[in-house]
Amino acid sequence: MRAVENSLRRLGTDHIDLYQVHRPSPDTDVAETLGALTDLVRQGKVRYVGSSSYSGSQIVQAQWVSRERHLERFVTEQPPYSILVRGIEEDVLPTVRRHGMGTLTYSPLAGGWLSGRYRKNALSSGSCTALATISGNTDPISSVEP
Repeated sequence: MRAVENSLRRLGTDHIDLYQVHRPSPDTDVAETLGALTDLVRQGKVRYVGSSSYSGSQIVQAQWVSRERHLERFVTEQPPYSILVRGIEEDVLPTVRRHGMGTLTYSPLAGGWLSGRYRKNALSSGSCTALATISGNTDPISSVEP
């Protein structure tokens, strides 16, 4: 709550049109998250709320909780999407469509891989991280051969 109020003050405005929560927290129940967002909407500080990097099942759960507890619902989802990262086509996009949500994608250049920044046989330390991100590997060292 305080972070939103600080943002509003810095931006010189009285409301945020769309407030996106980034990645679900494994330590916070979605009902608690939606409850806090609902408070912000009811106070007029936020107009709409959305999610980012949620899976299809997490979107369904959030929609169910918002309906059952009369809380604000996510109206948008912001997944990563590019020619290299297309997993949302099977799960997230059909779920978003079914729940009448909008989609705002990010990382269309796949962390720089599609920009031409990285070249074959010229991997830098930054490219190890990008390669790990693209491959879904959480250990960047094991994703790149020496």
